[in-house]
Amino acid sequence: MCWLDCEHAGRNALAGEAAILLWYLLAMGGWLVPTYKPLTYWRTVRTPGPAWPPALTHLRTGQGRLEVSGNLQVGAGRHAAIATLTRRLHGDLGALVAAGDDPLIALRPWLVLRILGVLPLTAMAQADRAFCLALLAQVLCERILLEDLARVEPGPVAVNGRQPARPEGRS
Repeated sequence: MCWLDCEHAGRNALAGEAAILLWYLLAMGGWLVPTYKPLTYWRTVRTPGPAWPPALTHLRTGQGRLEVSGNLQVGAGRHAAIATLTRRLHGDLGALVAAGDDPLIALRPWLVLRILGVLPLTAMAQADRAFCLALLAQVLCERILLEDLARVEPGPVAVNGRQPARPEGRS
């Protein structure tokens, strides 16, 4: 089960709502909010688990460059929701953009605002900040398609009702 906060839903353009949902599913709900705003879910989540941050395989900074490689792992519910949202953006929600265009074109400005405007990058650990900046670079790249941005890895599945261990906190 995945809790979605819909308190302010419907107050944006359709592209804005889709972008907010996508960013929530990719980063805010499963990783950034539990890490940097852990009390956010205190009323709705009985036993909040630690955040599930991206698995970074390469991080190098210096001389005005940022090199980041890694992947996002999400639970089965988030994985299914991202796949459904992506499919619907190419289907019945495709009215966001002109026929033949990738939906990311319409989502791009809204995603930029979410990445830069919700949680301050300066308050994040270096690895989290770097991954958010890498996602921002992907969003801004005109060659990236929605499927590229929304590509996530399904995380381990619960066995006998017990959730698998999640990675420890960020450095």
